[in-house]
Amino acid sequence: MQSPEFYKERTENSIREGFFHKKGEKEWPDLLRGLGEKGKYEKMVSAFRIVKEIAPEMLTDRILKFIQKKEYSGQLPFNPNDFEFKGEIDKGGEHKVYLLESLKGEIPSYVLKVNHLKTGDAEQIKEEAIGFKKEYERVKKLYASIPGIVPEEATMVATDPQTGEPRIATIQRFNGHEIRDFLEDFDHDELISLLVDNSALFDEARKFFEITEKEYETQGFVIDLIGKKNLSIVKNREGEYRLLILDPHNSVRKDNDNEIRHEEQEMKILRLKRILEKAEKLRNSFGK
Repeated sequence: MQSPEFYKERTENSIREGFFHKKGEKEWPDLLRGLGEKGKYEKMVSAFRIVKEIAPEMLTDRILKFIQKKEYSGQLPFNPNDFEFKGEIDKGGEHKVYLLESLKGEIPSYVLKVNHLKTGDAEQIKEEAIGFKKEYERVKKLYASIPGIVPEEATMVATDPQTGEPRIATIQRFNGHEIRDFLEDFDHDELISLLVDNSALFDEARKFFEITEKEYETQGFVIDLIGKKNLSIVKNREGEYRLLILDPHNSVRKDNDNEIRHEEQEMKILRLKRILEKAEKLRNSFGK
């Protein structure tokens, strides 16, 4: 069995190797893949590389003091062994999505979403990130009466290792592998049946529609229902179905979006209305 001094030295070395590496020398998949290495030392190095690479503006005084004062005591502010990198799990029109899967049931898994569409210099990306955050807060407040429909997320300015350019990145709790777009990934009858049989899901969908329709009519504002899986039905580990707004950004506004985009959104809202009307009629006939 190794001495405490050995582990303290190993921790110090991993911090030095990981945190003080040259920014941009590794690509995202390589950075994250290190968390799947078998050795604890390699995982620690990778964890600190990720801290250095993607979240330089989120370092707290606690972590800085932790590094500068060498108050390691064999302990880290997080345990890399609790996670395994599963790689890129999705790519949409704006984001590449990576998964850090928890190996412990009591610890949540997370996704890292890197925006590859928004470009510009550091100041421009910073302004875009502020806009992202404000829009997220508005959507979260708007749907506050539906607990948990908008997942918690952290927004940051990251560096793209491939180009060296700044990017917007968000970290969000992973909500499950079975994620399906509410309006596009279900057969019509399957979706109706799901809403009829699941009272909690039906209630969430009805509240979502009522809030969305009212906000669009009175404020000219609606979340993006066109993008893939922005409004999703997710099946969790317990087998329960939940409605989630996974991408509360790029909302449609009547005052600054083109007519085609408005027509698409309005068709989505109308389709959602008809689905809920049919589901409610069936629920009433079954006494639910």
